Amino acid sequence: MCPADPCLRKPPGFSYADGQSCYGFYQCVKGKSRYLTCHDGYYFNPYKQGCFPDPSCHRNNLVHPCAFGTTLPFPGRPNLFYLYDGRKTMTPMKCPGGTWYRPDICTCDWIIPGKVEKEGCKPMFHFKYNGNFLEKYNRVQQLPTTGVALFRKSVLFNRGGKIIIWAMNNMDLDGDFSLCFEFMTKTFDGEIALISNDFEDAHFTYKLTFIPALGVVKGYFVLRDGSVATLDVVGVNPMQPHFVRIAKSGPKLSMRIDNSRPAVVPLHAAIATGKSPMVVGAANGCSSFVGYFDELKFFRCNPSNFFGDYDDIHHDDKRHDNIHHGNIGQDNSSSEENDDVFDDK
Repeated sequence: MCPADPCLRKPPGFSYADGQSCYGFYQCVKGKSRYLTCHDGYYFNPYKQGCFPDPSCHRNNLVHPCAFGTTLPFPGRPNLFYLYDGRKTMTPMKCPGGTWYRPDICTCDWIIPGKVEKEGCKPMFHFKYNGNFLEKYNRVQQLPTTGVALFRKSVLFNRGGKIIIWAMNNMDLDGDFSLCFEFMTKTFDGEIALISNDFEDAHFTYKLTFIPALGVVKGYFVLRDGSVATLDVVGVNPMQPHFVRIAKSGPKLSMRIDNSRPAVVPLHAAIATGKSPMVVGAANGCSSFVGYFDELKFFRCNPSNFFGDYDDIHHDDKRHDNIHHGNIGQDNSSSEENDDVFDDK
């Protein structure tokens, strides 16, 4: 019996998402997790504990080839990889001399690592949440908890749910970077966590939150001299979806929500390096995020026209392919139908 099996602490019949597909889930049977799947065209809803119709959920959606393994890519270092213990620890490991880590087969192999693209600024990762939890090119893996599931073409958070991106562990943000994502909250309690790096007991060095009662998105960045740089964007309607863009370019940090006026703060010191992975949907001292999340992208550079205007949050603007937004929580369905997934929590 696996001591980390969630079913050791859950009642018989409890079900939870597999964290990789829209249709797969585990059910607790005699204290053990049993893997099951919904029929084609149905998705697993962890809040209602069952399968429900979703024409966008197909059984042929891919699962990351390393999803059930113990190794993960080390971004930017093709001769290294992470060794994962199945719980919390990610240990950097080195491939034997002359070999390189291949994320498609999850091990070291005799290949020549790919060269850095020279076609402009490309994302380090891009999670589309389009029927699965895969990164667009299988470069980076994310680890959703049991409170997170796929719905339509977005990811759906229940209270307590979060996603962990270990590739961002110990990430140095001293150079230029850009981050963008979409969100739509379904709860209005206090200061709601969006993204942070305060996993477990680690102290954050960056944190993005939303305060619905004030209509403000806040960004906090701890600098190496111990001071905190803050960004506030006001006038953010809590009843609508929003597109968040934040970037560091030289000694300047900027954040823009939708087509609002960007908040800008000069940095007198470098951003501190945190000893934690990126956490989506949770942060110490904040309310859990409940709602939809989509199109998460991170760049170690600044894409051209990153802060450019767009027409509508619900319109898929193809002019800026690197940063375009989709229809979060939508799939030609009414808002009443989408709200129903939160019933009986």
